[in-house]
Amino acid sequence: MPPSNTATIRPSHTITTPRLTIRTTVPADAPGIAALRSHPANNPYTKPDSPDPAAYLERMRQWHAATAEGRSAFMVILLHPTPDTASESNEPEGLVGFGGFNEFRWLGDDSETQELEADIGGQIDHAYWRRPSSLWGPHTAHK
Repeated sequence: MPPSNTATIRPSHTITTPRLTIRTTVPADAPGIAALRSHPANNPYTKPDSPDPAAYLERMRQWHAATAEGRSAFMVILLHPTPDTASESNEPEGLVGFGGFNEFRWLGDDSETQELEADIGGQIDHAYWRRPSSLWGPHTAHK
């Protein structure tokens, strides 16, 4: 039985935090995705991907169709400036990662009690590895 819930069916996704924007890819992201995915240091266990931005433009068409159908959602991760690096525009500093929802699955047969399960994954540029405060901001102790 197909899911009655349309929670995953939309043309794009955007998640915004104080330090990050995670959003559906746009054609202007192709060079950044190519640089990230093709850099050997970002792929220590697998073969680097294509360095050609044009290859990602074709993939984006497929990703966008899958997003619109509610099957998956491939997104870029953009880092917002800190007070030290902010410009007047406060636009994101740039693409620091790629990932998203690889697959959405509906669990259960009853449309009233179905639950959405998502398989997620991501890749962060090696320049940001082991530097959590650079992506997530300073951590606060909870008392």
